[in-house]
Amino acid sequence: MAIYKITDILNSIQSMRKDGYEYVDISELMPDEPYDEDDEDIGATLILNAIENDSYTEEDMIDSVKLPDNYSCHQ
Repeated sequence: MAIYKITDILNSIQSMRKDGYEYVDISELMPDEPYDEDDEDIGATLILNAIENDSYTEEDMIDSVKLPDNYSCHQ
């Protein structure tokens, strides 16, 4: 499960709305390898494509984050 900051997502979508976009396609890109050569967690990337028409989109990418130690995630 990837975790993203709400403010990062909202800022991206609000910017797209301000630019006049009405629709967004949201997908998630998972890394091929979960760790890089320095054993750092690479994480996933959220991809937001604002759709202007059938031939043009504006793309924004948001990297996942690790929860701070004082947070807990219950599933």
